[in-house]
Amino acid sequence: MRGYVSIGIFFIGIILAAYIGYWTLFIKPIMVCVSASKAGALTSAMTTMTIIKCALSWLVAGVIFGLGYIAAMIVSHK
Repeated sequence: MRGYVSIGIFFIGIILAAYIGYWTLFIKPIMVCVSASKAGALTSAMTTMTIIKCALSWLVAGVIFGLGYIAAMIVSHK
């Protein structure tokens, strides 16, 4: 039973890392910048924040994945 819970926690960590790291911090800011550029409202602050978010998104995804892995290993430890 602990093995199934551990696998579930591991996959939840992967899904959260992909959603938060890839979608929320990488794809979404790029889409916002593209739409702001088309509307003529793109500012240097918006561009700078998008670059920072995209650069740090992989770090955030790695931390979330690591925490999910650690939690899964703690649960599966006998």
